Amino acid sequence: MIKKLFSGVIMTIAIITLVFTSCDDDDNFDNSIIPEFPDFPTSISGAPGYEFVFEGLITDGLGISTVEMYYQKWYLEKVIQFEQAPKEYLLKYKFLVPEDEEAGSSHTIQVSVTNLAGNKITHDVLVTLDLDVTAPEVDFVSPASGTAVGKGETVLLQVQFTDDYGLDSIKIWNDVLGLNEKIKLPEGTTEYLFEQEVGIPSEGVEGQLQINASAKDKAGNSEAA
Repeated sequence: MIKKLFSGVIMTIAIITLVFTSCDDDDNFDNSIIPEFPDFPTSISGAPGYEFVFEGLITDGLGISTVEMYYQKWYLEKVIQFEQAPKEYLLKYKFLVPEDEEAGSSHTIQVSVTNLAGNKITHDVLVTLDLDVTAPEVDFVSPASGTAVGKGETVLLQVQFTDDYGLDSIKIWNDVLGLNEKIKLPEGTTEYLFEQEVGIPSEGVEGQLQINASAKDKAGNSEAA
């Protein structure tokens, strides 16, 4: 009887010691360590109705517990929780800017990171809706489509090029008429009217002639007509 009681006391002490050891382990976190954003954007360009990828690197010496993204106006409230806290995490999230947002407006998305010690850091990313995703416009002013021109005559060719942000270059061509114009435009050009008198050959021309024109803007968007 005495032997059984003694064994029970030893068991109780062992269990209590295990509990205290576990609590001591939880207190070993270094509270001076905070999450960091070593390679994370502070600003991004977007456009109304445009989908873009939000990407950046997050690190923490203890381990990342949660990552949160928040912007109430766009109904963004995303929380990522980790079962096994990584010390490095590449956040890659896709956003769709609402179509009714105003072009040129700016919006701040908050990215908050909490580590295993409970330390929380918030990083702001400014999204400016100034990204050029619209192709230039190419309009033939003269001659009108279907215009009849006799052999040996001349015609005034006018092509209007426009772009909201800025044209880079234009091109007009037709092999039969000897047209092969390539023009690099000055910085800041948003409108350009190409004008040239074009002679119709006296021989070797039958039926319809198609003149081609194209434009490229500073962002690389292009349009042909």
